[in-house]
Amino acid sequence: MGFLDELKAQAEALQNRQRRDEAAFERNALRTDEACKTAFHYWLDLARQLELLRPPVPVRYVFEPQHVLDGPAESLHFEDFQVDARRHRVRNLELYDHVVISCWVRGARRMTIVKDFPTDIERLDARLAQAGVVVAGDAQRDAETGRFREMRYDFEADVRVGVRLLPEPEHGRLQFACSNLDGLGSVSLEFAATDVDVALLDELAKWWLGRPSGFLAAGRVVRMYQP
Repeated sequence: MGFLDELKAQAEALQNRQRRDEAAFERNALRTDEACKTAFHYWLDLARQLELLRPPVPVRYVFEPQHVLDGPAESLHFEDFQVDARRHRVRNLELYDHVVISCWVRGARRMTIVKDFPTDIERLDARLAQAGVVVAGDAQRDAETGRFREMRYDFEADVRVGVRLLPEPEHGRLQFACSNLDGLGSVSLEFAATDVDVALLDELAKWWLGRPSGFLAAGRVVRMYQP
């Protein structure tokens, strides 16, 4: 075999690998896209029902030990449900970029929290950001010396709750990034696209509403965060 023939053989082998890779990507991408479509339509219907039912909040949201938004004790409800989806192009395919369902827990009361140590201020800032509370701390200073005394936060005690579905079309997997479903914090779980169906989404909805659920046990935890 001449040198040119060797180059032709290498080029042909490369093209064959690229075609196989492209075919595998397309199969995985279409599976994840179908899973996103299933979740999007399920969540649209779920949001409509929950907006009417206004289900009670089964969990407590702890900003500080003395400042707690207690769903069961205060008879709080999930409300203002929203569902959104975005699409984009990947390798000439029109695919879902993400799908989101969210709502609010509105405490209908204000909280005032005061912190004077930097580490305590950082932890509280993280909890407020996790809750979706937008508030700037008001630095209190000594009237004579101007030295920092404490940071005061005054805010509406509301919490943003939701799930963001993120497809991984290259690998045929999806991540569910769940925020504040059972207290202030988040967890991301990974599932194969073929496992994302109505039955799994039912389990997620049960967990959200405080019912016995197998959702967490069914996925692979890839990230947990508790401020």
